[in-house]
Amino acid sequence: MLPSSVLIRLHAEYCRAIANEARLAILYELAEGERSVGELAAALGLSTANVSQHLRRMRTAGAVSGRRDGHTVYYFAADPKLMAACRLIREALVERHAADTALMEHLELGPPPSG
Repeated sequence: MLPSSVLIRLHAEYCRAIANEARLAILYELAEGERSVGELAAALGLSTANVSQHLRRMRTAGAVSGRRDGHTVYYFAADPKLMAACRLIREALVERHAADTALMEHLELGPPPSG
C-alpha cells in the first residue's frame, strides 16, 4: 500500500490534470471508446494541436493511454475506475443542480397566503 502522503500527491496530480473543460470533454469522449487526435478534435471543435497538448498532459498524469496503429495513435481512458469516479462527480453535480433549482422555484413562489 502506498503511504498516505504519496497517495494524496498522486490524487492531486490526477485532479490537476483533468481540471480543465477541454480535458474533461476529451475524457468523456474517450469513455465512449478509443479515438485519434483528429477524431477528438473534430468531435470537440478544437484544433489538433490543442487536443494533442491536452492529451500529453493527461497521459503524463496517467489519465489516458494510447496505442499506435501505423502512423495514428488511438487514445483511451487509462483506468475505468477513475472514469467511474468522474461519472460519480458528474451525477452528484446534476443532482445538486436539480435540488438547487427546485429550492429556487419553491422560494420564488413566496409564502403561502394567510387567511
